[in-house]
Formats: sequence, structure tokens, C-alpha cells
Amino acid sequence: MRRLVFITFFVALSLLFMDDILPSKLSFFGLYDLKLSPIIFIISVVMTVGFINAGNMADGANGLFALISTFFFIMLYSQYETISYLTLIVGLISFSLYNIITGKIFLGDCGSYFLSSLIAFSSLKAHLELNLPIFLFASFLIYPCFEIVKSIYLRLVSNAPIMSPDNMHLHNYVNDYYLSLGLKNHASNSMTGISIAVISSLPAMYSFFILRIFDGNYWLLLFICEFLVLILFYEFISKAFKKNEINIAQ
Repeated sequence: MRRLVFITFFVALSLLFMDDILPSKLSFFGLYDLKLSPIIFIISVVMTVGFINAGNMADGANGLFALISTFFFIMLYSQYETISYLTLIVGLISFSLYNIITGKIFLGDCGSYFLSSLIAFSSLKAHLELNLPIFLFASFLIYPCFEIVKSIYLRLVSNAPIMSPDNMHLHNYVNDYYLSLGLKNHASNSMTGISIAVISSLPAMYSFFILRIFDGNYWLLLFICEFLVLILFYEFISKAFKKNEINIAQ
């Protein structure tokens, strides 16, 4: 809980000093021309803090969050074409390859918090400057968004502390699946990260780079569809492994 309070404080402080990146409207909430209103500020803080924690939750397999971040920044680079985004992409690709191949370096809490903070603030900036739909960013980042919503829901229904760790993430079950195929720990972990990152990012990448769609309603619908697919897949794979554990115990 102290970590959450600490993050919230610094996000709120950062947005107070960077109020120029606060959105002027949030159309999916029906709010318009409220650039410096308390409502816009509170929503921006909550969304930013939520994603920072979501990024940390998604950092559970080799290359997983780093690859998702790479795809996201490739999208932003296509719009800005700045050396800073290009440098970041090269660094992320280099890190991802070394992480996936060797498993000797990791993002860790500090790395995932930094990367997710950069993504969150970059999303606010791009939404304001480029008028890109909020759910375009959410669709690129669907896996971290899914994990934090699902994790909070499961902890609430089980009366567990909101910030408590668990091993009931989708990537944990996918890793178990690869292990059941006979892969060793490192190979299984890397395959988990690659497969989830690529598959979860493909719909957004295809829609943005191939179809060139920028309509907000389309991205909202895509986000909902992606979320529902992840829910169904999570229910299927988690129940399958829980049933398998019961059979082994018997």
C-alpha cells in the first residue's frame, strides 16, 4: 500500500508541473473543455497510476512487457519520428533479445515502473497533440490493462489484499502450458513472453499500420473484443490446469 501511495503522490506532483499534457477533453466520459478541471486531473492521475502498476504486473516473462512497449513506441515513432523514440526502440529491442536469449537481465520493478510511466505520460502527450483516441493506446497495451483489471477483480472476490502478489496471471498459465510440452524453464519463459506480446499486439498493429484506422469508436470496439478474448482464454487455460492439478493429486 505504501508503494501505491508513493507512486500516486509522484504522479500527481508530476502532472501538476506538466499540466500542459493533460487532455482538454475525455469524450468517452462525456467531458469537454475541462483542461484544468479537478475531474480531468483526477482521471489522469488514476489512469496513469493504474497503468504504472499494470506494467509491473505484466512483467512476468522474458521479453513480455519489453516487447509490448517496443510495439507501442514504434507506433508513436511513426507519428513523431524523433531521435528519442528511435533510440528507445533500439534499446528496447536490444534488451528484449538479450533477455529472451539469455535470461540474464530483467526489467525488475524499477525498470517496469520507469517504462510504464514513460508509456503513460507519452500517451497523455500524444492524445493531446495528435488527437489519437484513448482506446488506441489501450488496444496496444491490452495485456497490461487486462491483467490489472482481472487481478483486482479476483482479489476483491476472494477478499485478498489489493496489492498482494499472486501466480494467477495469464502468463503463469501459458508458461505452465509450455512446460507441459517438455520445454525447459528458460525456453518456456521466453516463449511465453514472445507469444503473449506478439499475439496481443497484432490486432492493434494491423489496424494502425495496415488498415490506417483512427476512428475512436473502432478502437473502443477493438479494445472490448481484445479484452473479452483474453477473458475467455484465461478462463479456459486456468480451468484446464486446475483440473489437471486435481487429477494429479488424486
